[in-house]
Amino acid sequence: MEGTKLKRLIERYRKGKANAAERLVVDWWYSSLLEKSEQHEELAEQVDMVAFQEEIIQRAHERPKTVAWYRKTWLRPVAAAGLFCCLSLTWLLLRHDNTSHHQAADATYTVVETGIRQVKLLKLPDSSIVYLNANSRLKIPAEFDKTHRDLQLEGEAFFEVASDPSLPFRIAADSLQVVVLGTKFNVQSYKNLDNIRVQVIEGRVQVNRGAKQLALLGQQEQMEYNRQTELAFTGRSSAVPNTWTRGVLVLDRASFGEVGQAMYNLYGIQLRSSDSAVLNRKYNFTIRSIRTLGQTLEQLTELINKQYKKEGDEIILY
Repeated sequence: MEGTKLKRLIERYRKGKANAAERLVVDWWYSSLLEKSEQHEELAEQVDMVAFQEEIIQRAHERPKTVAWYRKTWLRPVAAAGLFCCLSLTWLLLRHDNTSHHQAADATYTVVETGIRQVKLLKLPDSSIVYLNANSRLKIPAEFDKTHRDLQLEGEAFFEVASDPSLPFRIAADSLQVVVLGTKFNVQSYKNLDNIRVQVIEGRVQVNRGAKQLALLGQQEQMEYNRQTELAFTGRSSAVPNTWTRGVLVLDRASFGEVGQAMYNLYGIQLRSSDSAVLNRKYNFTIRSIRTLGQTLEQLTELINKQYKKEGDEIILY
């Protein structure tokens, strides 16, 4: 691909006009460049663009590695070394077990928590699988899979629910309740984001608020519920919601808040800006856990044609 064509493609990317295939090519281009050298501006002038594009296309069409599953005990996080080998995610290295047990007045429950750069893979007593994303909290009652299958979620998790028509699987996410029988879906409910999002890969999911049904979602459908307006919007899911379990965060028309949450999950920094163009735009952007903070910020600012500066634990875009 000649430099002029690549520049035009990057410009389409910046304006949010690039299609999925074009965004993939640009993303792989930057990813490959950053992996080769941190001084990517100098390197870009030396790269044979034709050969480089062939490498990008070849890599873009490589089949993703299949995650190896291992039998695990009830709520036991997968060993750090095993996760690293299977998923190649540095953020899955668990330094300590954040699983805690609480005794309430009327019930005993287990709480599983994750911090920055942590993802935990859990196997529930009913054989359902849960990926708990960074900075998230899952509360599991002791009676789970005995009299009910109810959970409470703060943050984000991807679920592969074992089918049991006699015991519906229910997740409380703030004021919403997600009800399923057996399916694969993602729930994002970070308290500092305006929207709660439910995305379905397989099966059917019902979303309620109190006694009111907000949505009945099928395969590749999603619902977003705004906490402020209390309005729910449904539609087709334009992105695969669980790529973060493999260390790839695909942001599709994401808000600045969603970008900031992703950066905090992975790097532990707060993303700020007073630039209305930065705050109000929709972001088509991919973050990979193998990249450093500097590499990710370099790519982000290149694509939106902005700059950044560091102030304490905050990154300011301007």
